[in-house]
Amino acid sequence: MDRFEAMRAFVAVAEAASFAAAARLLGQSPPAVTRAVAALEDRIGARLLHRTTRRVRLTDAGARFLADAKRIVAELDEAEASAAGAHSAPRGQLGLTAPVMFGRMYVAPIVLDFLARHPA
Repeated sequence: MDRFEAMRAFVAVAEAASFAAAARLLGQSPPAVTRAVAALEDRIGARLLHRTTRRVRLTDAGARFLADAKRIVAELDEAEASAAGAHSAPRGQLGLTAPVMFGRMYVAPIVLDFLARHPA
């Protein structure tokens, strides 16, 4: 796993205070996220998280590292979006849930208009 993905995993774990929740957010398995954070800690040479069976919390080194890691991950996302022109066209998946009548009366016309303007 590369450094940026390991950093992204660390930020997700720190924000969610859980490896399992971070894994769900990242679309990865909990063991993969655990390995990524462990590899990052090995690379840095410092323990970033206190782990117990019940919770995860930042160490002092982890708290100092988190601010920089968040900034770096945000800047990387921004650079990738800028290079890909992500602001020019919508991308990804969108899930909607609504009661049937509300969906038919209000959501469906909006979705149809959106699909007409942005064909897949």
